[in-house]
Amino acid sequence: MRIVVTGITGFIGRNLLETIRDDGNEYLCLVRGESDLSECSCPDNIVCRITNFSSEDLCERLTGAEVVLHMAGQMGAYGIPYEQFEEVNYLLTKRIVEACSAANVKQLIYISTPGVIGLGKRLSTEDAPYAPRNPYEQTKMQAELAVLRGGGKLYHFATGFCIWSGGYTTDQDVQKYRPT
Repeated sequence: MRIVVTGITGFIGRNLLETIRDDGNEYLCLVRGESDLSECSCPDNIVCRITNFSSEDLCERLTGAEVVLHMAGQMGAYGIPYEQFEEVNYLLTKRIVEACSAANVKQLIYISTPGVIGLGKRLSTEDAPYAPRNPYEQTKMQAELAVLRGGGKLYHFATGFCIWSGGYTTDQDVQKYRPT
């Protein structure tokens, strides 16, 4: 299966890279020109390509893909202008949704944030109202809405994670709520 991935140089992506090594699928990882690929030692089934993430480039790169896993995003930090959150989190996702449609991609998996429904709503369902609190969550909410407008379905997963000096772990059981 041919799978296109964004966000492979981020926190989740770097951890995913170890999981997908030699799993029998063919991966095309799209990265920004300024991305540091020095830690990405990729086996034969994973190819990283620099892209400008324009609509035209995305349509070309997504042609022939069966699945797109979109994890790229702009995380929050003091001083980042709203326009940067909007470009990376919302407008890029919108272009990916459109390119998936144009390239007849069978499945788009979009990674968002539980923050779109507000603080302390870890065990909510898909019909919980949006309650973003900052530019990161606001633009991730806009991206979710773009995915839904593009025909996608929304699933919320109840999961916790712990980061410590020794690594990363997730809850053993990930509870999937009903799709909308």
